[in-house]
Amino acid sequence: MRKPWLDLYVLKMSLIKSLLVNCNSPSNVSVLKQELPCPKETEHCHKTAAKKALNEELLRSIQEFEREINQWSCSLPSVTCGSQLGMATTEFLGMEKLIVCVHKRQNALCRLICFPWAGGGTSLLAQWGKRLSNSIEVFCVRYPGRETRLNEPFAKDMTSMVNEVTSVLLKELQEKPFAFFGHSFGSYLSFAVALHLKEKYGLEPVHLFVSGAHAPNSEAILPIKSISVSDAKDEEVIEYLQTVGGTPSVLLHNEDIRKNLLLTFKEDFRVFQTFSTTFYVHSFEKAEMDIPFSCDITCFNGGDDKPYDLQGWQELTSGDTSFYELPGGHFYLLEPSNEIFLTKHITRCIENAGL
Repeated sequence: MRKPWLDLYVLKMSLIKSLLVNCNSPSNVSVLKQELPCPKETEHCHKTAAKKALNEELLRSIQEFEREINQWSCSLPSVTCGSQLGMATTEFLGMEKLIVCVHKRQNALCRLICFPWAGGGTSLLAQWGKRLSNSIEVFCVRYPGRETRLNEPFAKDMTSMVNEVTSVLLKELQEKPFAFFGHSFGSYLSFAVALHLKEKYGLEPVHLFVSGAHAPNSEAILPIKSISVSDAKDEEVIEYLQTVGGTPSVLLHNEDIRKNLLLTFKEDFRVFQTFSTTFYVHSFEKAEMDIPFSCDITCFNGGDDKPYDLQGWQELTSGDTSFYELPGGHFYLLEPSNEIFLTKHITRCIENAGL
């Protein structure tokens, strides 16, 4: 009989393929290496250094995976046979598929759940686990259709994404306090998940951090639903991606990678359009709607980005609402100095939440 930990080991080893998650497709790692600028006279040194770095990263990952497998397999005696074991395996694999946790902290007092932007992966926000204090464990949500979920279909609408995140994370969210951080598309998804948790389970984040996004109750998001993504020309989308930044030009110059990025962005944008229709119309057009949250909300945005209607966030909570404008455009958070500010400020807010 095949042992459950063996299935887990096979799954873990498959994750190695997505170590370099700046590109959505793991198969494009070799392409990325080819695209790296390398003067002819230093080609040998460049390739040697790249190979050494990759081998070291693979070794560290394998060692980490083996430690996790050993820890998990040791817990099997506490689970009886049959349906309980199957349920435990299903829950674990669901977490592995949806959540990236680079730095595990079992004794953390709070979890920060991060939601990436449209077309984005987990590479940046997952690394915040190494930057925040030991009292905070960072989970980053991996959306369908990218990285280790490359062979899965994209989400069909915002509701399906909310349901998936909620069903997989519910046990962890009930276990200890949590906060949400989302950038751009991720801000709307994090809000939608928080709203669902509050309405259905009475759960609420200790703090909601949103970035680069209109308030969800703002009329500014309504025109977005009229944009026809399917009719948009690839050149127009590429121009937009280059304008807002966040995507290395070397990726856009490779045809295979460019196609993958375009598809991923369009599919995520289509999901966002279902948010502007569903959540706005059904939740915010009702004048008698109660204030949904009591937690504090902090809004971040780049000073060179387009203006956002942020005041509406104040209407969504009885707690405090703060606004911070940092230097840079839509992807201001990619700047090291801004990333340091964000992680320090988020740490301070969570630790002051009276956990």
